[in-house]
Amino acid sequence: MLPSSHLSPMNSIVPNTPIAEGHLTDAFSNFIAAADRLERSHWQLSSQVTELRAQLEQRNRALASSMAENEQMRTALQQILDSLPCGVVVVDPIHERIVWSNPEGRRLLDLSIDKPPVWSSLSTAIRTMLHPDRGETWKQGDEHDFYFEDQGKERCVTVGYSAMGERAAKSRVVLTCRDTTAFKGAERQREESRNLVALAEMATVLAHEVRNPLGSLELLAGLLAGDSALSDDSKQCVEHL
Repeated sequence: MLPSSHLSPMNSIVPNTPIAEGHLTDAFSNFIAAADRLERSHWQLSSQVTELRAQLEQRNRALASSMAENEQMRTALQQILDSLPCGVVVVDPIHERIVWSNPEGRRLLDLSIDKPPVWSSLSTAIRTMLHPDRGETWKQGDEHDFYFEDQGKERCVTVGYSAMGERAAKSRVVLTCRDTTAFKGAERQREESRNLVALAEMATVLAHEVRNPLGSLELLAGLLAGDSALSDDSKQCVEHL
């Protein structure tokens, strides 16, 4: 048998073995629990990422659809403005530039059709009235007539003024243009007709006022011509009357 002095180290190790195994078991259990929590967290995170990705794809599709609709609306609006029988011109008087114009607006105001029109291509009268420091200031809803030479003939264009209300575009103004040459011609003809009617009425009154005394003179002259007491010279004068 071994001496008792050699047994004491072994005896000191044996009682500690269950404690070490207990710590190891607890650590392993904690590790498994932490792994389970991490796995659940990972699964929840993956689920949230999948849901967020689905929402993102849905919103991207909605955004693409909205952008497509906006593009269609913009194209439709552009076609409507281009086909309008009146001209539409958007200007920025403060920075002296023409922002946008449809074909009819460029035609009516004699602006360049092949290239973007510049501020100097506007009529001097229009530029003067648009600039608040140079002349009459336009008011909301005002309309003014401007005349242009068109193949040797005078063409009248009525231009309406409307300031844009958006804060970002408060310096921009919409000019609506209409060719009123025929209308102005009809107005002149109407005034001429009114003058002719008034002249005819005045001529009728004058004729009536003149005819009455002439008739009286003729009657009195006829009575004098039948008077036997008149001398030959007097009768001759009466016949002349």
